[in-house]
Amino acid sequence: MDVQVRRTFVVPAPPSEPSAEVPPTAFDLVAPAYHVTVLFAYAPPNPTNAALLHALAATLPRFPRSPYRPPPRSEPPAPRRPPALRH
Repeated sequence: MDVQVRRTFVVPAPPSEPSAEVPPTAFDLVAPAYHVTVLFAYAPPNPTNAALLHALAATLPRFPRSPYRPPPRSEPPAPRRPPALRH
């Protein structure tokens, strides 16, 4: 199966907020350091691309960052163990 990127889309930041570096969130602490490609396929009827882009552009600015912020670390993080091995 041949997969091609036909278009990319960037949701611009709201104009009222200056751009800034976003600190890591709780999700960044548990996310793998490698990229995983995910392809979603939906059965018809599907919304149009314009409708999906409009919904995404309207939703993302409402969640600019996670409410949880890990405390700053003064030393390297301890190695993580799988949840089943944590005490």
